[in-house]
Amino acid sequence: MKKLLSILLCAILVLTSAAVALAEDKPLKVALIVTGKAQDGGWNQCAYDGLQLLINKYNVEFSVMEDVSVADVENHLISYGNDGYDIVFGHSQQYGEYMLDVAEMFPDTKFIAIEGTDCNGSNMASYQLKCQETAYVIGTLAAKTSKSQKILIVSSFPGPSMNKIVNGYYDAAKAVNPDITVLAQYTNSYVDMTVAQEIAENAIQNGTDFIYHCANAAGDPALIAGINHQLPVVGDSYDQSYLSADYVLTSAQYNVDKLMEKAYNDIVNGAFNGSIVEGGMADGVVGLVYGTETFNPSVPAELQAELNDMIAKITSGEMEIVGNPADLKQ
Repeated sequence: MKKLLSILLCAILVLTSAAVALAEDKPLKVALIVTGKAQDGGWNQCAYDGLQLLINKYNVEFSVMEDVSVADVENHLISYGNDGYDIVFGHSQQYGEYMLDVAEMFPDTKFIAIEGTDCNGSNMASYQLKCQETAYVIGTLAAKTSKSQKILIVSSFPGPSMNKIVNGYYDAAKAVNPDITVLAQYTNSYVDMTVAQEIAENAIQNGTDFIYHCANAAGDPALIAGINHQLPVVGDSYDQSYLSADYVLTSAQYNVDKLMEKAYNDIVNGAFNGSIVEGGMADGVVGLVYGTETFNPSVPAELQAELNDMIAKITSGEMEIVGNPADLKQ
């Protein structure tokens, strides 16, 4: 009898250990919420690529929710919490405050706002890109390229995430020429494809001859307007040199996949603490791209050398670009 009990106990222990191992090996459930189409070739695409990295490298279970407005995001967050998702990424500065509220309801779920400004010290964090670093280089390029000394940046919504880009662009241009006119305009949409074009056309009629956008897919028409007028432009989030080999000088590149992978590993390795985490040029999270190069060959070699030196200094930490996200410069 004792021998039989011993065998049964061993069997139970083996089964229990196997169950625990299966539970530990079970893929995490990861959700991504975006403001527009996930594969928009811009800002949302960056996060979608991050999700694909997690799927391919870590075999996560996944869900993507597209075209989620601020009015609807809380319901989707609650739904993911109820469905037992381990990680929920909200890819917008506007989602942060809602994630902060919902996080209290689901302590076992980690909520991460990309470009948010909120955190709770436990299960809700904001992972931010130092977009002001690329914006500063672009502002220098703009000021040294513009003949009229009137340059435009088209953004989506005013707020810390966009402010630091506008400010980086503004500060750099003013450092080159204090008298330069830096026009900042907003689409107040991530998806409306008409507003940016109107903004750009009006600015061009008033002498603007350099255009940069940071307005997700809604900003692309501003670049197209500039290209149609044979003006230099700069893309956002992705390499947008496909729009024009002649007039796209470079694009701000946001490697959100690296930031999302860091968040994932922070969680898995127990380093996640519900804080604000930043990634910049030094981390390979932001940069500039034109095809396989950094700048269009049409950018003068001397200017390219100056800008590449600036990039090296920012990357090394010798040069710090703050951006002052709480204080928008106009």
